[in-house]
Amino acid sequence: MRHFTFQDLKIFEFEFNNFRHDIALKFLKNDRSFFIKFKNSEVCVKFYSSFPGYRLVHIPCNLTSGAEILTDLFPAKVLAAKILNNDRIFGIWLKNREREFAIIFELIGSLANLFVINEDGKVIYIGRRVKDKRSLRPGVIYTLPEKNQTKAPQWITEDLKLFEIRSGFVCKLPDGLVFEIKKPVSDAYCIEYFPYTYALDVYFNEIYGREFKSDFSPTQLDEIISYLESNFSPEDIVDDDFILFDGIKVPVKRGTKVSKLIGHLRARLISYTKSDEKKMFKSFELKGIKEFKSPSGKKVLVGRSAQSNHKITFNLAKRDDLVFHVSGYKGAHVLLVSDGTEVTEDDIRFCATLALKFSDAGSGKWEVRYAPAKFVFRSKNMPAGAFVFKKYKSVVVEK
Repeated sequence: MRHFTFQDLKIFEFEFNNFRHDIALKFLKNDRSFFIKFKNSEVCVKFYSSFPGYRLVHIPCNLTSGAEILTDLFPAKVLAAKILNNDRIFGIWLKNREREFAIIFELIGSLANLFVINEDGKVIYIGRRVKDKRSLRPGVIYTLPEKNQTKAPQWITEDLKLFEIRSGFVCKLPDGLVFEIKKPVSDAYCIEYFPYTYALDVYFNEIYGREFKSDFSPTQLDEIISYLESNFSPEDIVDDDFILFDGIKVPVKRGTKVSKLIGHLRARLISYTKSDEKKMFKSFELKGIKEFKSPSGKKVLVGRSAQSNHKITFNLAKRDDLVFHVSGYKGAHVLLVSDGTEVTEDDIRFCATLALKFSDAGSGKWEVRYAPAKFVFRSKNMPAGAFVFKKYKSVVVEK
């Protein structure tokens, strides 16, 4: 999995200087995110402090939100900004009418944090409570963390100069999302984002923004077990807090053997078979998503909100899965999950009927469009759940 690297921070430094952030107007906090707004600039600095998606990026200012904090320090003139200690630490020095101060961003794994220090070097604000050897708190002199000696800075292996990188591409492939500096020549569907670090933010939100899921249907448990058996050795150790499977985070205790994890999942599968089917269905139903079986036995997912529609079509769907939607009306996205066997006419009419049933269309006969997920696209300005078909077929069903 990709994490924010020294290379990314170096490009951010180039961006910061190119955008000529002269006057910092506001400092905002929204949960685990912090934002700095600048005068005469359409891009803002965003710092996200939660592992594993910690990052320091530029984003469009219209995407910022939160409560204004440290109002006595802003607006302030930017004096300097640079990477510290040749490590994943970035400092911005500022001055308002009364005093000088600095904001220090630390992107050091699970200890990622930010500190505001005064001209005497004392901490006057901490982004979040983190325990480390320094025991920093307001009133204590700020000290840099130990330099990362275990990993050398990661650099681009391509023949590219960091200061020339202006944008990034978030690409959808059959097995998930990838991040690219150059647009791939493959058939991947890619969206270009400017600046480069904004593309990183979009990518991280897609990959790490999904919620952990602890309850799974028997079918999902069986698929997860098969995935583990096919992609790992029983003696392998899981070195993360989750395994990303089919767009969902499966929680794992770090350091668990794959064989032990498979055994745990099999035990849960057995316990499900002993439960009442209706009660069991409610326990594993995805939030906002209904699950059905097509006439030929294929899995069918139906979104019941804009967010669940988006998740079905752009997180869970694979290239050859079929997406259904009623033409001209708001309604559910219906996903027919491909299992490698032929899709029957009954399957298509079944899914089309579900799409019509869970839509705003009234009684009567209506057109339902459908196409493989690889022909479903959306732009970054579209609201959640909205999309367009590049190619499609249609079927008429009655409500």
